[in-house]
Amino acid sequence: MALPIVNSSKYELKLPSGKTVKYRPFLVKEEKILLVANETGKQSDMVRATKEVLSACTFNEVNPSKLSLSDFEYLFLNIRGKSVGEVLKLKVMCPDDMKTYVDVDVNINDIKIPEQMKVDNVVEITDKIKVELRQPSIDDLSDVSETPTTTEMIDIVGKCISRVYDGETVYEDISKSDRENFLNSLTTSQFQKLSLYYETMPKVSHKVKVTNPKTSVESEVVLEGLNNFF
Repeated sequence: MALPIVNSSKYELKLPSGKTVKYRPFLVKEEKILLVANETGKQSDMVRATKEVLSACTFNEVNPSKLSLSDFEYLFLNIRGKSVGEVLKLKVMCPDDMKTYVDVDVNINDIKIPEQMKVDNVVEITDKIKVELRQPSIDDLSDVSETPTTTEMIDIVGKCISRVYDGETVYEDISKSDRENFLNSLTTSQFQKLSLYYETMPKVSHKVKVTNPKTSVESEVVLEGLNNFF
């Protein structure tokens, strides 16, 4: 006789984008996927594992690759909270010596999505040329470092261009090479207008205070990004 299967609770969550999704806690088999990915320490493994778990926990009704970064991180944190507890036990590096780690407890309910600065996603480059941008997805950022280099920033912005307006002409379905050529033709100030949209988009972040046990120096640390909350 087969053992009974335990049914998971179901929840609803309003994402930062305003979309409401249904989800369940992750199961032991899914926790194993996350643990194995965390052990490798590779960003790509953690992203792949998290996408797999989010898809399963939203009953395959949400495509994690299509979510904005803030929606992706917020959904993961809430699923994690319902699965293994609402208090995250994290190790945070003390910024005064950049080598000492201290244990910090963070309640998931205290983690908020900050309000985005009012930056229009249609950026005026010249009197005639405008660029429409979208928020990057987790796939767009899977290979990007926590502090993007200039090359990485150019790549991010290029991926997030959805339309280019040249007067009455609208360009869509733009090839990668055309995006690169367009961005390379911009002045530094023109490109900064585009990168500002990425830099000010809403992100999951939380401030914590840490005291270095070796130096007794108290510092405030901003936790941001999937790696800090994994």
